[in-house]
Formats: sequence, structure tokens, C-alpha cells
Amino acid sequence: MSFKEAAKTGEQKLILQGKRWNCKEYKCSGTAETDQIRDNGKPSILLKNPMEKVNFTTVTEFIILGFPEFPELQIPLFFLFLLIYLIILMGNLTMITVTCLDSRLHTPMYFFLVMAYDRYVAICQPLCYHVIMNQKNPMEKVNFTTVTEFIILGFPEFPELQIPLFVLFLSIYLIILMGNLTIITITCLDSRLHTPMYFFLINLSFLDIFCTSVTLPMLLYILLENNHHISISGCFIQMYLYLSLNTNEFLILSVMAYDRYVAICQPLCYHLIMNQKVCILLSAGTWILGPLIPAFYFIFLPNLSFCGSNEINHFFCDFSALLKLSCSNTSALQSVVYILGTLLGFPCFISTVTSYVYIISNILRIRSTEGRRKAFSTCSSHLTVVCLFYLTLIFVYMRPRSMQSMSQNKIIFILHNTLIPMFNPVIYSMKNKDVKNALGKMFPILKRP
Repeated sequence: MSFKEAAKTGEQKLILQGKRWNCKEYKCSGTAETDQIRDNGKPSILLKNPMEKVNFTTVTEFIILGFPEFPELQIPLFFLFLLIYLIILMGNLTMITVTCLDSRLHTPMYFFLVMAYDRYVAICQPLCYHVIMNQKNPMEKVNFTTVTEFIILGFPEFPELQIPLFVLFLSIYLIILMGNLTIITITCLDSRLHTPMYFFLINLSFLDIFCTSVTLPMLLYILLENNHHISISGCFIQMYLYLSLNTNEFLILSVMAYDRYVAICQPLCYHLIMNQKVCILLSAGTWILGPLIPAFYFIFLPNLSFCGSNEINHFFCDFSALLKLSCSNTSALQSVVYILGTLLGFPCFISTVTSYVYIISNILRIRSTEGRRKAFSTCSSHLTVVCLFYLTLIFVYMRPRSMQSMSQNKIIFILHNTLIPMFNPVIYSMKNKDVKNALGKMFPILKRP
């Protein structure tokens, strides 16, 4: 039977061609159990029942071909690989011998054959390297000395200036309290300031007071009493309050930017959109989300272990400075911080920038110079505060790690925590006629003759 004849008949068959099994569909007929056919001169076996069980020969060994492409190079290849094998043995045995004989190489790095974890500890947790990778048993779990308190260094670079620094920061703290309490008082007493803009300004003033009260009193105590100790729980509480209040400030500045956008770009609908209910809901939302978002960080903090140094090179319990003291793997916590920081900071930043893009474009369409000046004066104070707030944070967190140092970060945090809250009341009073009039009404001595 020819190959073409087998393809024309009517049943599905299985063809075995040479040593390889090729499953194809053919139609054929015949009375024999198998028919021998040929396809281009190659013998094939045609099975009438493709579902029939075939008896394979059991494989008891494999044949490794090696390099059959070079039959004439088998002996040279043998000597080549023998030489490589001997070099590997000699090189590694030499490394083992040298490491054992030279005491300078008796370190965890040279002890390990697999060094990935050792290098991770050496680079990512250098302060705890010799504690974790101890020589007694590098694979044994280390019993860390329990840290019960931290030491906040403050400003050890200036030991002779502790008292002058105390007087300086005490003066700044009192100015912050007086300035922001004045803004709150005149806004509550003067009915002309009972508008959404000043309602949110009261929220910002409270935040400035609370935020500085979280950090500066502790710093004043350190400078005056030279007592740098703080308990772990006290450190965590201070850190949580600081993160919550700063998160709240992010949100309230974005809300204030939206308020200015509605006031300038949709002035006819301003009191309809920014009604009392909406203002209260926006303010309540910032005060709820502010403490809620940093709470996720504290799911991981109780699991952190602290070993080695317990000195925090800062003037308060800063989150990043605290993570550097941990001997635990902080990658999960850092991922949560980056994700939540991005989810919070990026929308706030974009909404603020978008609001001011619309505000500026709308102001530029005003034809009269007086109209432009008046419109810009209503948002210039908030724009100045926003620029100061974001610039300090960008300078801290957006710089490359190679350019960062804790000393520089401390100075920037001082500017962020003291100068901005101190200048906020001044900025809003100097650039706002309503606040000036309210101050003149409250303090007649401030009125111009």
C-alpha cells in the first residue's frame, strides 16, 4: 500500500516513522493489524487502532554525547578540562589555607563560603555587624541586649553653646505660641474673618502649635538639664505624634489651596461650594486621616529589635534615624513608608500645584492691574507657606543618599519645625489687610496714626 493510498481510505491511524513517533491523522483500510508503507522511501508502520497500547522498551540508562561535533579533539579537550579542574582545586585550597593561617582574615566574611547574607549585614546594618555575625556560631540566633531607652544626642557638636541654644529655642517657641494663638484669637473674635479661608488658617495655627510642642520642649529639656534619655514608649509616642501632625499639615495645605482655587476661579459659587458643612467635613477629614495613616507604621515597629548603639543623632525621635539603629530587617517597613508616603504626598502635591496653575492662569486673564494685585493678594500668603513647607521636605527627602548627612538633616528639620511655624502668623498678617485691621482693632497701639 502506498502512502497516498493510506491517506485516502477512511480510518485514523498512527504512523511510526524510523525511531521517532509522529502522530498524524490518516484514513486507511486493510485487514492486517499493521501495514508496511513507505513515504519517500522511508519505512513506516501503520497501526489500525491509534488507541492501542504500545509496548515501549524500558530505558535503563542515558547516553551523554559530550562533544560529538569535535571527534578529533577529544584528547586535547581532556587535557584542557583536567587543567581547569586542577587550577580550581589549587586556588580554593590556597584560599582556605591562607584564611586559616592569617589571623587578620578571621572575620565572618572569610568564614562563610556563601557570603550573600554576610555582605547584606555588613552593608545594610554595619553598626550591628559584629553582634549579629559573631564568631562563636554565625548561624546561631544572637541574644541581643534589650534596649530599654534611647539617647537623643541633640547638638553634641556645640557643647559650649548648650545654654545659648536653650535661650534661642525657648524664644522661638514662645514666639510660635504667641503668634499662632494671636491668629486664632483674632479670627474667633472678629466676625469679618469668619470665612472658610480663616477657618482653615485656625486649623493650620493649631497644627503649628501642636507640632512644635511635640519636639521643642524635649529639646529644651535636653539643653537645660543635659538629660538625653527617653524611654522606648516615649520615643514611639513622640514619633507618632510628629508624623500624624505633619500628615495633617500636608492635607490642610491642600484643602487651603482648593479653597483659594474656588475663591478666585469660581467666585460666584464660592459660598455655595465652600459652605459651613463642607468646611467642617474637610477639616474633620484632615484630622482623622492625619493620625490614621502613620498608625500603619506601628504595626511593624513592635517587631523591631535594637542592638548596639542606642544613640539617636537628632533632636527628637526621628523615624529615619530610629530605623538606622534597628538590627531587624526593615525592608517591609520602609516599603510601607514609601508606599503610604507616595499615596499621600503625591496627590497632595499635585492637587496643590494644579490649584495654583489654575489660579495663576485666571489672575493673568484679569485686565486691570489693580484687579490682578487684589486677586493675587488673597492667595500669596498661602503660596508662600506652601513653598516653604515643600522646599524643606524636598531638600531632606529628595537629595541623593551620597549627599545626605544627619547633621544637615537636623538643621533642615530645625528650619521646618521652628522657622515655618514662627513665620506663618507673620506672613498671613503682613500680606492680608483683613488680618491687619483685626489686629489694629484688638491692639489699638498697632494702628497707624
